Amino acid sequence: MSEHDDVQTRVLEDLSDAVHYRRWLAGLAEPYLGDDPIEIGAGIGDYAAEWVSTLPRITVTEADECRLKT
Repeated sequence: MSEHDDVQTRVLEDLSDAVHYRRWLAGLAEPYLGDDPIEIGAGIGDYAAEWVSTLPRITVTEADECRLKT
């Protein structure tokens, strides 16, 4: 992992603690997602986690393998 990737990962993880902020942003986008949205560049998946319970289906993509969680 490069230094840039390490910094980006730390920022994403720090932002994951901002639950109310993330929910507010996710709520702003939700009316426009449709029934089968795709999130490109999902990072660590925090926004998809907000939407998964309210959408019939969502596709999430992330090109950076270090962000994949099982």
